[in-house]
Amino acid sequence: MKRRYIVHPGFVVSRTDGDQHYIGYSQLIALYKVDPTLCILYKEGEYIPRALDAHLYPKYSGDYSLP
Repeated sequence: MKRRYIVHPGFVVSRTDGDQHYIGYSQLIALYKVDPTLCILYKEGEYIPRALDAHLYPKYSGDYSLP
């Protein structure tokens, strides 16, 4: 079974300009360089077992290497 990625779009404060930016679903997939067919959009309130998948979030650090 291939690993799936739960994508959590959201806001992040930029290290470079201090502004708040929204990082969307497609942009997060591109930043993490993962196959979109393996991604699931997280919906608020939805239960997803953490142990089964990797969760991808916007990161202040800018380091988008996979967990």
